[in-house]
Amino acid sequence: MLNDTNQYYDSIRTAHDDEVRPMIQRLLNDPEAKPLVGMMVEGISPETLNSIETTRDFKEKVVSPALAKLLKQTAFSVTSSGKSALRSNANTKYTYISNHRDIVLDPAILCNICLKSGLDIPEIAIGDNLLLQPWIKDLVRLSGSFIVKRSPKVREMITESKRLSDYMRRNIQEDRSSQWIAQREGRAKDCNDRTQPALLKMLTMGSDEKDLGKNLAGLNIVPVTITYEYDPCDYLKALELLQKAKGTYRKENKISDLLSMRTGLFGKKGRIHCAFSEPISGFEDVVTPDMNKNEQLSAIAEKIDHQIFLHYRFYPNNYVAYDLTHGGTHFSDMYSRRQRLEFELYIEDQLDKLPVPRSDREFLHQKMLEMYANPLLNNLKTTKRIK
Repeated sequence: MLNDTNQYYDSIRTAHDDEVRPMIQRLLNDPEAKPLVGMMVEGISPETLNSIETTRDFKEKVVSPALAKLLKQTAFSVTSSGKSALRSNANTKYTYISNHRDIVLDPAILCNICLKSGLDIPEIAIGDNLLLQPWIKDLVRLSGSFIVKRSPKVREMITESKRLSDYMRRNIQEDRSSQWIAQREGRAKDCNDRTQPALLKMLTMGSDEKDLGKNLAGLNIVPVTITYEYDPCDYLKALELLQKAKGTYRKENKISDLLSMRTGLFGKKGRIHCAFSEPISGFEDVVTPDMNKNEQLSAIAEKIDHQIFLHYRFYPNNYVAYDLTHGGTHFSDMYSRRQRLEFELYIEDQLDKLPVPRSDREFLHQKMLEMYANPLLNNLKTTKRIK
């Protein structure tokens, strides 16, 4: 990592290499951090641990092996595609924008794939709402994350958005690091993945280029599609949708964030696929001079979404969910009777984990089916197989 003395970024940047050793010691000595950190370093020799001097060392020697061990226990397979369109030389940095399913695993899996493929390991954008304890902030910065301030005071909002945009622009323009950011704030609970124009607006703030298409093209954007056969947090997301429908949802509920992180890490995921689209070289094909700024941002967001929708990996449960939500047996040739029954039982088992009145069960059941059907629905619309 390139260190600098620019204090402008200190509140959001990843750890500098000269901070790595002290951070590791703090984590090892923190009683609250010990359970997780102890699990991460289990099996790593003292010599290897003592040889860690940089954030890259930490990612290669601690995070990557720990993730591989976790996925071996909780996923059937992890595959990827599209990497051949990306340059692995050190001078090419990318801004990966992906759909967002899992708080921790989405960027972690992407980083591991880049590491194994010889691509630059991206820095990760993480919301400060997840930094529930000081040791968590140490761990994520040590793992190569920079911080997105989710709820700054109104008078600080533009300043903090500009700071984040400057930081991300500098990563690319100065060949410092590739980077990952989710296409929206928070996970799409209904799996209807849409890039937020507000995110793109923030990304433009780090450049004086007035042409929005050229501005964003300068970030070397690569849309990425992450697909999980099973989402361990599906029932928790359905519960959140129910709470929002009833007006009882509380965004500041930190317990739900911790539960979602833990459930996503240790729950059953089945097959996982990460698909890289080709880097987007420009947006001239979707942006025209007669569009106002908001229209241009929406058009650019749709182009990114188009690539994400095209590259989903589908499994029998997606086809079953589509048929159950839309009626009929349109995709009955894509699953067996047994696979349909297994998925229906899976949904019921997940719903059984929620202590809710039976009157809410139908709503929750429908929302869970939509989670698995929506990616297929968006793909069908993108490929014009349906309107």
